[in-house]
Amino acid sequence: LYQIFLDNTLQVMRMKARLLSEGGRCWKDICPMPVTSALMMYPLKNRRDISDGGAGFAREQFCFAGFPDVVDSLLAMKRMCFDEKICTVEDVIEQCRNDWQDESLRHMAVTSPAFGDDSEESDALAARLNSDLYRISRNLPTLFGGEFEIGHNMYTEIIWWGQKIGATPNGRRAGSY
Repeated sequence: LYQIFLDNTLQVMRMKARLLSEGGRCWKDICPMPVTSALMMYPLKNRRDISDGGAGFAREQFCFAGFPDVVDSLLAMKRMCFDEKICTVEDVIEQCRNDWQDESLRHMAVTSPAFGDDSEESDALAARLNSDLYRISRNLPTLFGGEFEIGHNMYTEIIWWGQKIGATPNGRRAGSY
């Protein structure tokens, strides 16, 4: 299950890398950044805007929003489907599609180990996932060469995204944040 999630994430990352690489070529004409470029050493030295490769390095990044929900969901599915064998992966998917109609299963998901609970299991999975996301991003092409930065971001958009995302395997109901 973890590997399937990682493979799917890599496919999305490849798509984004391709779009950034192809679409980024026109940024110098559409959205130059002269003020930002003027405040940076390399664009001044290279006499080129950062939107035209003047920075001399990759500035592309993957911001993984919802990282805690992914960790929590993987842990909940591990507990319910593999450790305790209470249900199948398909059952959890069906619960998510129906916004967790089975309250007892939802309770089990919500009370599973979770990101930030200081348990060895959640800390180990979060560290593994972060390392794997970093590793799989290393060979993706960037517009101006170099490697992608990775990070985690959600604090400013938690309400907006929460309202738009369906139920998740960690017991989170559709529209909740």
